Amino acid sequence: MRTIRHTDHTDHTGPGRLRLRLPAGTVSVVADPGAERASVALSPQRHGDPAAAAAIERAEATQSGDLLEVVVPDPVRVSGVTQNVVRHDDGSLTVFQHADVVTGSMTGLTIEDGRMIVGSVSGQADDGGGDVRAVVRVPAGHRVDIAAGAADVKASGPLAGVHATIGTGDLAVAEAGDADLRTGAGRVVLERVGGGRVRTGSGSITVRAVAGPLFLSAGSGDVFAHLVAQAEFTATTGFGDIYVTAAPGVDVDPVGLRARCGRVSTP
Repeated sequence: MRTIRHTDHTDHTGPGRLRLRLPAGTVSVVADPGAERASVALSPQRHGDPAAAAAIERAEATQSGDLLEVVVPDPVRVSGVTQNVVRHDDGSLTVFQHADVVTGSMTGLTIEDGRMIVGSVSGQADDGGGDVRAVVRVPAGHRVDIAAGAADVKASGPLAGVHATIGTGDLAVAEAGDADLRTGAGRVVLERVGGGRVRTGSGSITVRAVAGPLFLSAGSGDVFAHLVAQAEFTATTGFGDIYVTAAPGVDVDPVGLRARCGRVSTP
């Protein structure tokens, strides 16, 4: 494990900014009122993964004022094939990229132009590793910015702002003054947010307390929201339903709610 701490300056403690970039893995953010400075602990997602360990060793940390930025590079794989194409008995295809190890049983295995073609398969292909677990600890009221190709992100404690862009993975945030969240495929859950926007290509969106202007968009998935303050609220989904509830005295304007292939439910 490698721990990177914000030590750039001595005259500032308390809330600041943290930026994290990693190819794949999991991210856990803890906003701790007792923490004075930000830190990022990196470890392989899978014990003994040499690709992840090497990527962690090559991770770069940059500090400037109240900002700590940590960038984990893509893992380097030195063995294995670059592409596996699995042809199932039902005619479907499964493509595995960067596969090093295949576990399970296979029949009808052939090699075509460096690709493995499997008639039937029981098991899974190992992508060669490289996934990194990042445990982020920041003072309460911090602002965090996270980007990953494939990762589940979970944030607990009060944060001033959360910005996250994930290729695929779930996003869960406990409390944010403002949020800008995007995942290509995955569920998004916000316990309480002061405003912002949330987008997912495929997956549901749940916001349990909307306290300010908020825009929600799901390409395919249901949208659930509870409004606790009067503010502009917009929600759209291509394939799914929209369910909106509100605290007493809070009105819901149905004009901003659009479900192309689904229904809209309001108080």
